[in-house]
Amino acid sequence: MAFHRLDVAGLPSLPVLAVAEGADSAIYMGTGSGLSRWQEDRGIEPVAELAGQRVNALHTRGDGTLWAGTAAGLWRLEAGKGAALMADDSPAASRIRDIVENSKGMLYVWAVDREIWRSRGVVWQQVELPRDLSADITALGSAEGRLWLGTHEGVWANESAIWQQYDA
Repeated sequence: MAFHRLDVAGLPSLPVLAVAEGADSAIYMGTGSGLSRWQEDRGIEPVAELAGQRVNALHTRGDGTLWAGTAAGLWRLEAGKGAALMADDSPAASRIRDIVENSKGMLYVWAVDREIWRSRGVVWQQVELPRDLSADITALGSAEGRLWLGTHEGVWANESAIWQQYDA
């Protein structure tokens, strides 16, 4: 693997808060002031629908849809269709911190105020967090068929709706 320096002229602001590769092989970069798309032959171009939005998280699903978590909610960007803010029955009105997808296609969204949402299609459900969870969530991940939460006190794993704590 080789690292190359990218000229960031054209980004709406720095620092870059999130990075994802789109289905079109473009690199998407979220900043405190918007979302930009980079392709080697075209350079950096802004994504107009998210201009001025703080983009905290990006995730490309297996179907090619790019999801952007912003301070104003969750956005879905589909090739050729532009961006759309998700409906009220989703984490749309929440400040999004992270987005992950498990191997079965379940999308998980971490919103502030200790909320985790999940969806496989168009219906969103809030994930019930462990009753014993006292620390704030600091990280969200999906691996080994489990949803993982990082906290200041350790790690929690959820498999088949059962939470298990791994102490620090």
